[in-house]
Amino acid sequence: MVHAVNSGHPGGSLGCTEFLVTLYQNIMERKEGFDMDGIGEDIFFLSNGHISPVFYSVLARSGYFPVSELATFRLLNSRLQGHPTTHEGLPGVRMASGSLGQGLSVALGAAQAKKLNGDNHLIYTLHGDGELQEGQNWEAIMYASAKKVDNLIATVDVNGKQIDGTTDEVLAMGSIRAKFEAFDWDVLEIKEGNNIDAIIAGLTDAKSRTGKGKPVCILLYTEMGNGVDFMMHTHAWHGKAPNNDQLETISFMPIAYSLLRTAKNKMKKYTNTGSKDTRSGFGAGMTELGQKNEKVVALCADLIGSLKFDDFKKNHPERFFQIGIAEANMIGIAAGLTIGGKIPFTGTFANFSTGRVYDQIRQSVAYSDKNVKICASHAGLTLGEDGATHQILEDIGLMKMLPGMTVINTCDYNQTKAATLALADHHGPAYLRFGRPVVPNFMPADEPFVIGKAILLNEGTDVTIVATG
Repeated sequence: MVHAVNSGHPGGSLGCTEFLVTLYQNIMERKEGFDMDGIGEDIFFLSNGHISPVFYSVLARSGYFPVSELATFRLLNSRLQGHPTTHEGLPGVRMASGSLGQGLSVALGAAQAKKLNGDNHLIYTLHGDGELQEGQNWEAIMYASAKKVDNLIATVDVNGKQIDGTTDEVLAMGSIRAKFEAFDWDVLEIKEGNNIDAIIAGLTDAKSRTGKGKPVCILLYTEMGNGVDFMMHTHAWHGKAPNNDQLETISFMPIAYSLLRTAKNKMKKYTNTGSKDTRSGFGAGMTELGQKNEKVVALCADLIGSLKFDDFKKNHPERFFQIGIAEANMIGIAAGLTIGGKIPFTGTFANFSTGRVYDQIRQSVAYSDKNVKICASHAGLTLGEDGATHQILEDIGLMKMLPGMTVINTCDYNQTKAATLALADHHGPAYLRFGRPVVPNFMPADEPFVIGKAILLNEGTDVTIVATG
């Protein structure tokens, strides 16, 4: 699936395969067919939605939809988006996921609904260990124990890896077990998280602990990329597809291999006529700013490569702050850095730069008039194959509504680099959005960038066309 469309998240999917297969085939009590309310059956919520390849595969092989539909993964008009959504009406999916840290809160509501309905069935969830860096998790963890939500079993996939490295390198969390126990959860561990017998024993044990006044947490120790030698023992395969040569070294079930080949052969081939990607223009601008202006600092939410922060981090490690998967905290830290005279540039995907942390931007940056530069890659629909949870168009309107906020939507590599440089000299809150794909360069490399001033491309007399981005 991942190879066929050259995108997706194989590492975590392979690491959680045995768990999800066991959960659906051996543990959960499920009814025939699918209804959204899930009354009279156990319910599962996938919070770390990027492992959709294995989730969809398990759903298909559990009878929720035809196995042949797996061949449409991440294709245009497919129900199998890169991160699960509900608006496509895919059986087995009860919530959109992919924007991390939200699944446990939804699961708590579903668990309390079961209690209100007199339904004694259970709620299961799955989360990544890096996902616990999102603060909303801890609000939900505290709530679950305080309200004695004891019909919930939350499993944390502890593989110790995330996009930018190990979880300890990105944002060390210490003992996850101690943290859950401090919030009065009943915690158990499955040390062999890729061993089906161990998983069955662990899940059976977890079920026996429900209904006793405490929510239950399973720490599932897995290996990212399990079963594929070149994907194991590294974080590199979080979100990368294998190439043809690598694929040939992997053994597949015949049906799965056939589907992959079918999907691949149906893909249209396009010739990329572009020049450079705009996010690399941002990276080049940050590299230059790092050399020219000691006040400039960079903050990143576990997306160094995606935001092209690599050179800035390498050259100025003391001015680079890895925040982890914690965007709200990143905005607050950035606002605080301005009080010390620094010029912070924050970086993550556009959806998480704005929609996820809008109140933090509104209060701590805009209303407080802080000199924070919020920089967002993968804006608009340029992250198409990842699905609706990772796309955003409303960010322009949201940010333009904020007092004092300057919004810049660049068109190419050269303009993005120039805008990045200009923002360092512009005092006040600003939002810089750019895309992921390679696009043609319209602007000359030496074209001055003046914030708020349009650039004339062609003169005419019949019609005026104004464009942005």
